[in-house]
Amino acid sequence: MRYGYTDDDILKNIKILEEMMNKSKNKAFYKKIIDDINASVNENYLSNVTVTQTTNSTMFDIYDNYYKNGRYYDFIKVFEYEMAKQFNTSKLNEIAENYLDKENYYTHDEAFSIVHDFYKKLDKELFDTFLLIYNDRYKTVRFKRDVESVNGMESDGYCIFVDKLLKNYITIHNEVGFNKLLSLTHECGHGIFNILNPKSYTFRVDDYTTEIATMFLEQVFNYEVINNINPFQAAYININKLNDFGICSYYLGCHAYMIEAWKKSNNKIDKYYYKNVKDKLNLTREQAKEALCVSILDDGIYTIDYIVSLELFNLYKKDKEKALYILKQIESALPHDTLLLLEKYLPKYIHLGEEIDCINDNMCKQLLKKGIC
Repeated sequence: MRYGYTDDDILKNIKILEEMMNKSKNKAFYKKIIDDINASVNENYLSNVTVTQTTNSTMFDIYDNYYKNGRYYDFIKVFEYEMAKQFNTSKLNEIAENYLDKENYYTHDEAFSIVHDFYKKLDKELFDTFLLIYNDRYKTVRFKRDVESVNGMESDGYCIFVDKLLKNYITIHNEVGFNKLLSLTHECGHGIFNILNPKSYTFRVDDYTTEIATMFLEQVFNYEVINNINPFQAAYININKLNDFGICSYYLGCHAYMIEAWKKSNNKIDKYYYKNVKDKLNLTREQAKEALCVSILDDGIYTIDYIVSLELFNLYKKDKEKALYILKQIESALPHDTLLLLEKYLPKYIHLGEEIDCINDNMCKQLLKKGIC
C-alpha cells in the first residue's frame, strides 16, 4: 500500500471536532484543540516563507528571552561545564566523518518493520500504543524528500496531534541511511506519548519537556538497533549529536556577554560590538552571527532535552525498567513547570559527564578498530 496524507486530511478532523464542540458544554476545550491544529498546519507553511530579521532585532529577542528564561540558561551551564572538560569531541567528530560507510536505503515498509520490532522489545505499553499508529500508518504517515523547517530550524520530520480523536499525522524525511529510522522512531515517540497523555500535550505550561522522550528513544534505538548493524555509524551518530549540542550550548552561554556588549554599543550591532565580543569571547564576526541565530526557545529546548535524555539513557544502560518508569512519570505529569518537574524525577545530573566520556571513548574505540588512530 501507499503511504500518504495531505493537510486537507488533517483539516477534515476539524469539522469532526466542531461537531463534537457543538454538542459539548466545554466548548473552550475543543476550540483550543482546533486552534492548535490550525497553528501546526500553518506553522509548517509559514516556515517556508523567508522573513529577513535584522541582527539588531535578533539581539533584542535574545535580550528579552534571556531574562525570561534565565533558569534554563543556568541549566545548560551544567552541560557546558562537562563539555569544557572534553578536548577531543569536535576533533573526533571531524575525523570520523571522513570514514563513514555508504549507507543503505530503507524502504518505507522496511523502516516501519525495524521500528516496529524495536518498540516491541522495548516496552509493552509503549508497543501497544505504537500499534495504533502502525495499524493506521498508510493513512497518517507520509515520507517526503523535502521536509518543511519548523520554527526556522531544519527538520527531519514532525508530528501533528489531534486531541480527542487521538490521531497523529506524521511526516518523515525520506533519506538514505539510519537517519530515516531515527526520525521515524522519534516522531512515533511523539505520537505514542500524545496518545498516552493527551492532557500533557494540550495543556503543557511550556515546551521544555517536549523532546525528552523522543531524544531518549533515539538514543536507545541507536544503542539497541543501529549499534548491532554498524557500530561505527552508531558511534558517529552519538559523537555528531554531542558535538552539535556542545556548540549550541556554548553559543547560548555566550549570550550573557553579548547582551552586555550590545548595551555598551548603545544597543547597536556595529564594529564596536563585534570587537567587544571578540576581545571577551574570542568569537569571529561569523561565529558571533551564528551565536545570534541560536535561540533558547528553539535550539535551547532541544539542548535541554538532550541533556536530560543523556542522564536518562545512562540510567537505562544500568536499569532499563527504572529509566522507562521515570520517563513515563515525566511524560504523564500534569501541566507543570519544567525545571520543578525535572528536579522531582532527575534532581542531580551526576552521570552526565560519565555519558559524555562514554560517547567520546566509544568513538575512539571504533576509530582504533578501523586502524585510523
